[in-house]
Amino acid sequence: LNFGLPTRYSDFENFIQKYHPVEKRNLEELYFTLDLANNSLWSDFENNLSFVDKDFICRCVNSKDDAESVYGFINESSKVVKGLFEKWVRSISCKVNTHYKNLIPGVFVINFNYTLTLEENFRVNDNQVYHIHGTTKDDIIFGHEQGMSIQKKPEYYDLDVEDFETYNVFEPAVINWLNKYLLETEKPTDQNIKKSQKFLENKYNINFNNIEEIFIIGLSCSDADLPYLRWLTEKTNAKWYIGYYNNEKAICENINKIPLNNYILKTNSELIDRIFV
Repeated sequence: LNFGLPTRYSDFENFIQKYHPVEKRNLEELYFTLDLANNSLWSDFENNLSFVDKDFICRCVNSKDDAESVYGFINESSKVVKGLFEKWVRSISCKVNTHYKNLIPGVFVINFNYTLTLEENFRVNDNQVYHIHGTTKDDIIFGHEQGMSIQKKPEYYDLDVEDFETYNVFEPAVINWLNKYLLETEKPTDQNIKKSQKFLENKYNINFNNIEEIFIIGLSCSDADLPYLRWLTEKTNAKWYIGYYNNEKAICENINKIPLNNYILKTNSELIDRIFV
């Protein structure tokens, strides 16, 4: 955003409205209870993936034919979500117009972004950056973060005991199908952190104890990001600099969830000046 790239979730919504309007409408039906006027599915896409409308979907099932249709719809939706998101990020041109040329010496980047903006604009090479969620050239990792381990494979995701008294014979099955969808659209954060730590230590020779400063630039610090930030607070004794784009209050509220006490708040532009030349 700081360099003018169209990488907001609203840009994602515009992309699929233009190229995939039918899939967009179908996905929105899964999230019927979201306040579409103020908090659409697309406003905070990854986090909102966890808010499927269980009751609305269950009310659509009154026969075997309905159940078969809903099963196909839910099963297809998890593939559509990933497919649309990947198409969008791969469509983004990451060429920027800037006077910056390089990173300063001694900087290593853990990149949460899927684009190759650093590599294509600032001569950043492979030993200076690690894409923790993959890149547009590879498989990407995205999804909601509900703190639920996929290995546990719970039978029910958020089914209340009282629900069984009102559900008909089809609805418990629908709930299980929705659970499967939620698991398939969940970001495997715990596994990714463990994998990333080994990768950073073994391939990049990163010694977390030697990290002196951490700059957070262009990260919303949303609930999906917080496990990664907590991991870095536990692994380092670094001084933190937190950048914000246009919402200082929201960043502070999110950072306080970690919590992180020893940090300095700056604009993204100020921090970019610190690490680019």
